[in-house]
Amino acid sequence: MRHPYDPKHWTMFYFDGCPYCKKALRLLESEIGSGYMVDVHNNNVPSDSWEADVVEGVLGRRLTVPQIYIDGEYVGGYGDLCRLLGVSPR
Repeated sequence: MRHPYDPKHWTMFYFDGCPYCKKALRLLESEIGSGYMVDVHNNNVPSDSWEADVVEGVLGRRLTVPQIYIDGEYVGGYGDLCRLLGVSPR
């Protein structure tokens, strides 16, 4: 079931092996569809982009993963995504 506002695009910053990242990915794919993932350890984002700022925040440990954006708007982590989409965390 799609969320009522029918988002078009999501971006998730993650670490490979993170259980909350895996849960968030499954939820994003089932509720919204395809999107863009950035592996924080192996990122290839331009150094002067907003994505680079998020990667720097995660690597500097000011931010945890996953960091999720939908249609360019910051959502937060897995729990925040569940609340936004109206589903129970699993």
